[in-house]
Amino acid sequence: MKRNSLLYVGSMILCVSFLFFSCKKQVVEDIALQSSTAPQSVNGTECRPAVFGAYSSSANPANDRWITLAQKWYSNGKVKYLKAKSARFSPVFFADPFLELMYDLDWGEVVYEGSQVYLKDVPNNRNLMRVTLDDQGRPAASYYYYQQVGTLTYWYDTTYYYYNGERLDDMISLYHTNEYGTVFPIHSWRRYKFLYDSWGNVIGAGLRDGANFKIDYDYTKPVQGITLNYQLTSSLSLLEHMELLKLPMHHAVIKIGYGDIHNSTEYKDYEIVDGLVRSYVYVPPYALPQDKTTFYNGWECGTNNSIGPGNGIANLQQFQKLFPAMESH
Repeated sequence: MKRNSLLYVGSMILCVSFLFFSCKKQVVEDIALQSSTAPQSVNGTECRPAVFGAYSSSANPANDRWITLAQKWYSNGKVKYLKAKSARFSPVFFADPFLELMYDLDWGEVVYEGSQVYLKDVPNNRNLMRVTLDDQGRPAASYYYYQQVGTLTYWYDTTYYYYNGERLDDMISLYHTNEYGTVFPIHSWRRYKFLYDSWGNVIGAGLRDGANFKIDYDYTKPVQGITLNYQLTSSLSLLEHMELLKLPMHHAVIKIGYGDIHNSTEYKDYEIVDGLVRSYVYVPPYALPQDKTTFYNGWECGTNNSIGPGNGIANLQQFQKLFPAMESH
């Protein structure tokens, strides 16, 4: 949302300055008080979510297209290389309410240095994000530095993460951007409070301005692993792609949205094998029978199915060759 009032911007700068220093102090205190629980895992199996893609089909096959939203290569059980596009590039764009500049990472390298993890944008020779881990290997803070190539437009975000046991309880994002074309850059902040159901699924995240990110589940369809098409913030999405953090989803998701029903997206027709989601479908309202988008999850289960660093999946046929139809063991 645009904020064009200079008075508002000035007041927010003072507010953010106070919040920034109080958050830094609180992060140190919270890390010292956290319990000795195990870090969050991606799912309950040995399979890893190596590919996430979307295929849109319509009555006119010439308009059909495949988009690789994430592809990962592993080393010693950790993500080493990453190609990723934010959800705004998917055929079903679920927008961040602040119209945040989002990532299009052609080739990234994940580097661990003690408690610091760096996501390096290799082609542009710069750090896209730095993450500070707590003593349980979970993100305590992330520092996201995005600038559109060839322009002066940028989005900087510092986010602090707070846990209740193993669950992500709160995150506070302090951001700085000139994206909106205002006289002065915008300094502002947002806080997400996460909510969970009795199964342990994340069902929502409340914003300070009253908007709510909501997730509805089909409790007749339990799952052990799913990559979902949604966008909350770029920092959170990249942490999930790097597999440093995962919002728990133990059932098939049937609807996501912000606030009211007019801003919701529904999914159906799940293919689930041994608890792992292979695909699910989005059909636009009032669409023709042929119009739909299928989201695909590609799982590496004890073998390396990736086609190698530097190469990305270019079409649905290539995905299907690398990750053939899953069969129950």
